[in-house]
Amino acid sequence: MPVPFIHPDRRMNQGGALDAYDDELPMLNTAGVRAFVCLLNILSDAPVYEPAGFSFICLPVPNAARQLRLDVPKTGWRAVHAICSGESGFSLMVVFVSTR
Repeated sequence: MPVPFIHPDRRMNQGGALDAYDDELPMLNTAGVRAFVCLLNILSDAPVYEPAGFSFICLPVPNAARQLRLDVPKTGWRAVHAICSGESGFSLMVVFVSTR
């Protein structure tokens, strides 16, 4: 699964209701996704996901990090998918779903 398609207007307008744009957020919500964790230093993504009803946390990984350990507190969420991409760098998104 590639990184979810977020409509450019959702980003430009810094968010919107779940069904406000023709992108993949409604489908992900229907599939049970309720939160996103960004491991890049992109704090500006919080207003993109949160108004659509998703939780969002930014846990940036330092440049040149060779190992990564993501400790998730027992919150009722579990990681179900990780996306890693980048030609010369490192990028990763972890998708969580509720176990409740």
